[in-house]
Amino acid sequence: MITWLPLYLIDYRHISGTNVGWVASIVPFIAIPSALLFARINDYLKNTKTLICILVPLSAISLIVGVTINNDMVLLLSLLVYGVTGKMALDPLLLYTIKINAKNSQLAMTFGIYNFLGMIASIIAPIMTGFLIDVTKGMSISFYVAALLLMASLVCFNFVKYEAERD
Repeated sequence: MITWLPLYLIDYRHISGTNVGWVASIVPFIAIPSALLFARINDYLKNTKTLICILVPLSAISLIVGVTINNDMVLLLSLLVYGVTGKMALDPLLLYTIKINAKNSQLAMTFGIYNFLGMIASIIAPIMTGFLIDVTKGMSISFYVAALLLMASLVCFNFVKYEAERD
């Protein structure tokens, strides 16, 4: 979303270029303390799966609400919610999941694959968004696709077997 949010804000929400920088930076700015908070909560509760199953749907809903309701305050609030619950805030939980599920002898390679897939997504997302803009003549579909991908990833994530579940 970071790659195409400024374009959406300028072209479809008609937010001035100066304000776009501030609005678009809300997501990563709020994600920093959120990531630390969720990492701390996870360290305390040791219930990563439940945390992710709560945060990912909230993230998807925030994307849909932000684009569906044509109100700048609602958009701002949805970006805040996405920042709190989105991928950047979830990264510590995802890395923890990798750590506890990967074989120690393959840990570096597993993290490398995780990073590789993230980079591939960063390459494909703008291309896919551009294609969708050409086909639909609007950017709203990109938010819906992002929400759909979040929910699909949550379904896949639920197939992860944790150590406690393997016994």
